[in-house]
Amino acid sequence: MRKLASFIFFWLLIFASIIIGRSVFAQTAGQGYTGEHISDFQSEYTINSNGSVSVIETITYDFGWLEKHGIYRTIPFTKTNKQGKKFRLEFTNISVTDERGEPYSFSRSTQSDNIKLKIGDADRTITGVHTYVINYTVSGALTYFSDHDEFYWNVTGDQWTVPITKAEAIINLPQGAAGQGNFLCYTGSSGSTIQDCTISPADSTVIISANNKLPAGQGLTVVVGFPKGLVARLEPQPIIGFFDTLIGKLVGLLLVILGLFWYLIYPLWLPIRWYMYGRDPQSPGPVIASFDPPKTVAGRRLTPAECGALVDEKVDMRDISSMIVHLACEGYLKIKEKEKNKFIIIKVRETKDTLDLLRN
Repeated sequence: MRKLASFIFFWLLIFASIIIGRSVFAQTAGQGYTGEHISDFQSEYTINSNGSVSVIETITYDFGWLEKHGIYRTIPFTKTNKQGKKFRLEFTNISVTDERGEPYSFSRSTQSDNIKLKIGDADRTITGVHTYVINYTVSGALTYFSDHDEFYWNVTGDQWTVPITKAEAIINLPQGAAGQGNFLCYTGSSGSTIQDCTISPADSTVIISANNKLPAGQGLTVVVGFPKGLVARLEPQPIIGFFDTLIGKLVGLLLVILGLFWYLIYPLWLPIRWYMYGRDPQSPGPVIASFDPPKTVAGRRLTPAECGALVDEKVDMRDISSMIVHLACEGYLKIKEKEKNKFIIIKVRETKDTLDLLRN
């Protein structure tokens, strides 16, 4: 009887777990909270009188059942004006804590035009819901127009790989701007003009929130305009490319000159050089070979017979014939054609000894 009761209790426990699990899954699925996601992304911006902006980001991140070390927060540090010029923003006083103010371990790196914060402990994994409070001050974030100043900012960023259930921005306007601001907001991917968001101004504060969940890769952007003269002019630093510097311009000019020479001047010079030096000369008669025979260590020239013997290691009739011509050139002999293709050799002068024939 006890075994039967244990068996029934076991199966009732399994049945209850299945029913409860399905109920919880259905409830969370209906609310869009299943899987890894950001359940709440709230940012507070305070526009300071010196032109800087103090930022507090409170990110409530739900890892679900996954075990991870932490999160990455990517923040662009450049902005581009209408003329296409890029400017660098300055980020200072960066800190990361939890909701109780306990510091998180984090590292800062730069990738392309972004600051990347790696938040978490490499030796410990976490799961479930965790809150990250990121504080920093940014200089150069304001844009100064002729009739107003403006704070244009991507609140959440658009590089998250998980959806954001709720996104909200609280902007504290500079002193004296109460009731005088102009506000806009956009949602979606980078460059989107969709305005699926709500703007709630109240005195010197405006709250802007997304109306719906933001899918991965999408974000919330706010535009806040206020009267001029309320904050100091704190311009961002222009980003000067290498070819915009003096050395870069000189290098660019040199590359242009080399390109013109290689692709324009040099191809034109080749036929001119050929015309001046490359054509075969008009020969007035037989071409006579002119060369200097090699010399021995003693400084005298080798005879044709010696050269022939060195080449093929034997003395043949060509070597003897060349030696006769050589002696005739030196004035010892004279070669005379007696009949057609018949020659006679005439001794012209005497020699003192055999070595005298080698001294030439």
